[in-house]
Amino acid sequence: MIQQKKLFVCHAKSAADTITERMEAKKRMLLWDVAPSCAYKCHQGHHKLQNMNSHVSGTRLRQWLSAAGMTQSALASILHVDATQVSRWCNGRAVPRDDYRKRIEEVFQDRGININFPTTEISVFFSTPMAALCSEEYEQDRSAAQTVYEALCRVAPPVFWAASHIASTEAFEVSDIAAEKNLAALEDADAFVYLQLRELSRVTSSLVETGIALATRKPVTIFGLSEDHLPYILRGFGAVVDRVPFGGHYRFYKIGSPLEVVRLLTIHGRELLGLSMVEESEKQ
Repeated sequence: MIQQKKLFVCHAKSAADTITERMEAKKRMLLWDVAPSCAYKCHQGHHKLQNMNSHVSGTRLRQWLSAAGMTQSALASILHVDATQVSRWCNGRAVPRDDYRKRIEEVFQDRGININFPTTEISVFFSTPMAALCSEEYEQDRSAAQTVYEALCRVAPPVFWAASHIASTEAFEVSDIAAEKNLAALEDADAFVYLQLRELSRVTSSLVETGIALATRKPVTIFGLSEDHLPYILRGFGAVVDRVPFGGHYRFYKIGSPLEVVRLLTIHGRELLGLSMVEESEKQ
């Protein structure tokens, strides 16, 4: 009987410790969500400065990983934790304990990363076909898309464009690292813009990104030479978007050249990208 009582007490203590840990984690998350002094938004760039003495946010952690060229699995190995735990931190589903937070900061500081810079909320995720094009086509389309990218940066900064620092197909990153960076940026973005300047003969991951943007209810704006160049399901999609469960802002604009996109952005600004709708919903 005494042994059973001791066993019961041990189990009860273990359960209480677990509950306490969960409650502390929830309190930390709640404090992070509600503390107004920990974050502010800058007028043009939507910069957020977070209190580094409290937590490492998922957005900040993903940016450090990207800047260091490190995968989540590599960080998990250094910290001697499971890769799924790092994934939970990156996705904002959990917050690193103080001991892990300090170790994480040390890891990136040792790699020359400035951990005190403001995190940047991405306003627009700009997508263009890359691996679907041959080397010559890629360089031609990238040069043409550069004018649209610059216009987007003027109208709705900051803008993420994977091709902005990739001058040729020889500079392509390996697919898993590129996918991890791109999908993290897409998750953070307020709006999605896809530019297609030719009919494609190969599959492009830009269409996967388009599908994710639609499924996560981000405003989607597509510029192309013809709607017939898009997958069948996207032809005339603007007419049905309000009737599907994930419907939101979707627009296709037929263009003759990238300069037509620049002209439309100059006239309509953020409204063309559905960002005015996002800003109104944030006010409510």
